Amino acid sequence: MNKARFIADNKIPGVQISLLVNNGLDVYFYPGVAVVTGAYHFKGTNKGKPFDRYGRFTDTWISSGGQWVCVATHANLVKKPTP
Repeated sequence: MNKARFIADNKIPGVQISLLVNNGLDVYFYPGVAVVTGAYHFKGTNKGKPFDRYGRFTDTWISSGGQWVCVATHANLVKKPTP
């Protein structure tokens, strides 16, 4: 899924997204399974009020029928990183 598809799939009335970035990605492979961990920065406005969120995530993917399918995901907010 690319950024545009993610935003379209998560469209909420009143929310305008100005930034969505993933970084610090690590991928751990097992037979037929991949676990992806990383961080995200998500910024925009909700009903005119600004928000700026940082978090970490874990996605679990399986190889099924020749394609990789995300079967589970978890994300949590963390404090804004210090420069």
